[in-house]
Amino acid sequence: IVGALVAGIDPLLADLASLPNAATIEIARVGLSAILPLIGWRGMSMESRSIQIAALAGLLSLLSGAYPIMTHHGTKIMTEVLILLDRSDKDAIFMRDNDQADKSSDKLRNDELSTESVVSVALHAAAATLVICDKGADTVLSHVQKHGTLQYKRVSQIRNVGEKLQNYY
Repeated sequence: IVGALVAGIDPLLADLASLPNAATIEIARVGLSAILPLIGWRGMSMESRSIQIAALAGLLSLLSGAYPIMTHHGTKIMTEVLILLDRSDKDAIFMRDNDQADKSSDKLRNDELSTESVVSVALHAAAATLVICDKGADTVLSHVQKHGTLQYKRVSQIRNVGEKLQNYY
């Protein structure tokens, strides 16, 4: 899955900005229907995290290439990325606190590093979603912030990175 995303789909999504709007709309619809389930891929292994990172990279390309239509999809994109961030935070706590895990294990360390990598890329993807999708994405962040369903730290991180990305998108 990762190879198909990185070698096949991502280069096509990067060229998306040069297409006419009608093609952009169709590719955005199909692209989101393929990418969002991969972002939601479950698992704590390095293989699962590789799929999530590749899907997030594809999402970033899709956001950039299909930006005119992406404002209509901000709510579902931000929701999916926030769910991934929340799950990754919980997975990190589980790995850190699991008494049965061998703390010196190379596999455990790789899983922890891959989880940290997913969080970094997901924060960037959430911030790009906030900048490109504007109101829909901001509505989700405001709801999460108001109801405390995600750590306040993540919402403020997304907003801070989003402010820095304003000049690039």
